[in-house]
Amino acid sequence: MYLLFVTIISVDTSPIRLLSQPKPVTLELLVSVDLHTTGDDDEEPYLTGLDFLPDGRLVSVDNYNWKCILLNERLQRLGTPYKFNTKPCDVVCASHDALTVCHVW
Repeated sequence: MYLLFVTIISVDTSPIRLLSQPKPVTLELLVSVDLHTTGDDDEEPYLTGLDFLPDGRLVSVDNYNWKCILLNERLQRLGTPYKFNTKPCDVVCASHDALTVCHVW
């Protein structure tokens, strides 16, 4: 059996009224990468959560290998990943120097 621990925060869900028609949006792929296993991985990486830090770096959690990974703007790994004692599910940048990670036990 798995237990999921999450903090729920109240959010104002009042309807938003658009005063004008939405403008068309064009999406363009800027960078893509295929993350492979590293020497201490047991499985292929399975990223289940992503968020941007204020300085533009990307933080990600690898559910299969129980890690938190930092990536630069070219999606290259930075530093040594943080290894958790449980499976991480998602990550949110809470401030310029703090992350919130939810786990499954």
